[in-house]
Amino acid sequence: MKQLLLTIGFSIAAIHAIAQQSNREQDSITRRRFQDSIKNVTDQDYKEMFAQLGISSIRQGANGSNPAAPNAANYDESKANPYPLLPDPLVLKNGKKVQSAKEWWQLRRPEIVEDFDREVYGRTPKKTPKVKWKVLSVENSQENNLPIIIKKLRGEVDNSGYSSVKVELDLTLTVPANQNKPVPVVMELAF
Repeated sequence: MKQLLLTIGFSIAAIHAIAQQSNREQDSITRRRFQDSIKNVTDQDYKEMFAQLGISSIRQGANGSNPAAPNAANYDESKANPYPLLPDPLVLKNGKKVQSAKEWWQLRRPEIVEDFDREVYGRTPKKTPKVKWKVLSVENSQENNLPIIIKKLRGEVDNSGYSSVKVELDLTLTVPANQNKPVPVVMELAF
């Protein structure tokens, strides 16, 4: 009788294991089909976007798996800086040397600021929508044994230019407590 019960138990366990394996295989097939459908939709979206923008091809990225490829990834630090000679900050773009503080402020500094705006920071659109900020909460706390104030804010962007999209920005602002003058802050976008 014990032998029969053990045989039945092992048979049930084997059937259960086979069913689980079959379910895993089916889940894997379903997952692959889902991933393929997302890839197909993404590829189609890229093609449509490229067509709208008039882009026929994009530059191939670095190949990290083949060091002999023409577009091989660069891990050699001696090749890392494509601009080994930075421009002299005291020479105007026309080649003339800055001779005075006045020339610096009126001529050279604006050239550098323009370069940073164009190449590093990016341009602010001429028509930037207004943001209305609301304070959601204020909390007194401590950071590194210093008293701080943590404010949670929500910004509602004026979407009158495209009302079908609602844009809200969440911002956490942390400033030193007991400060009665303006302090610098760093704002970062994080998702």
